[in-house]
Amino acid sequence: MIMSGCAVYMASTSEGEPPKQIQKNISYCSTRKCILLYDPKIVQTDWDADGHLTEYYLFDIDNGQISRAVMHGLLDIATLGLWEIAGMQIEREKKKKNKIMITITYDKDGKIVKSEMR
Repeated sequence: MIMSGCAVYMASTSEGEPPKQIQKNISYCSTRKCILLYDPKIVQTDWDADGHLTEYYLFDIDNGQISRAVMHGLLDIATLGLWEIAGMQIEREKKKKNKIMITITYDKDGKIVKSEMR
């Protein structure tokens, strides 16, 4: 019962922002320095012959949902806390998968030339 509520907490909280907000934030940026202010995880960096830099970023996506947290809470009560064993694993896996990949190409001056969201 010590762990009771962990899956509920994990389901209701978020580490990132909604994809539309990430897209909006990036649209305000025109340089690499601006992008890096949003603290993305840089997955890969490539340079081409023209001096253009292409970077692949991972951003955390907001995945907290009150309805999912309520369901975890109800299952905790119904199973006298045993649901936490499965619920915490489910939430850990869900957190791992909620990322978005953004590819941004910069010119040699660090200005954004092209961006793609996947």
